[in-house]
Amino acid sequence: MINDIKKELKSIARDILETPGYIDSKGSMDIIENLYRKLVIYNFLDKKNKKNAQDVKELNEIEKNTKAEMTSEKIPEFIKKTPVKEKVTKSKKTINDLFSKDLNIDLNDRLAFIKNLFDSNEDDYQRVISQLSTFQNWDEAKSFINEFIKPDYKYWKGKDVFEKRFLSLVKNNFL
Repeated sequence: MINDIKKELKSIARDILETPGYIDSKGSMDIIENLYRKLVIYNFLDKKNKKNAQDVKELNEIEKNTKAEMTSEKIPEFIKKTPVKEKVTKSKKTINDLFSKDLNIDLNDRLAFIKNLFDSNEDDYQRVISQLSTFQNWDEAKSFINEFIKPDYKYWKGKDVFEKRFLSLVKNNFL
C-alpha cells in the first residue's frame, strides 16, 4: 500500500513539473491539495512501518535474551532443590482448619447446641465459641466450660448427648 502511494506521489509531482506554462489557480489548488493528502497518508504509513519494524526488533531482542537465559546453566536459588532431612508427618487437620480461628461446627450441630445447651440464645452461643477459639489448649477450654458456661445453664442437666457432642467438637479443635 505504501508503494502505491509512493507511485501516486511521483506521478502527481511529475504532472506538476511537466505542466507547460501557466497553471490556473483552481487546477493548481486541486493538484496541490491531492499531493498534500497523499503525503499525509504516506507519512503516516511510513511512521507506522518504522514503528512496527522497531517493535519487531525489540521483540526479537527480548526473545534472544530469554532464550539465552533459559539455556544458561545457572539455576536460580529459589529453584534449587535442597535435601529434606525431616520426615513430614501427615496431620488430620486441613490447611483451612489450621488457619481458621473459629471452631468448625456444622449447621445441624450449631442449631442443636443453641436450642438445647444455650436456651435458644444465639448471642450467648457465639460469645462462648469466640472465647473458646482464644484458648491455646484443651485443658484451658475444658476448665472454662466447666467453671463459667455450665453453671449459667443449669449444668446442662438432662442434655448429656448434646454436651458430649459439643465437648468432643471443641476437643477436636485443639488436637
